[in-house]
Amino acid sequence: MTTPAKLSLTGVRKSFGAKTVLDGVDLEVET
Repeated sequence: MTTPAKLSLTGVRKSFGAKTVLDGVDLEVET
């Protein structure tokens, strides 16, 4: 159970991080 949970957490974290970066780029472009 520990491994899948860790993988899921990492996957979500990567997705969130990527989204944050994309949002930041969008904000810079709009600005």
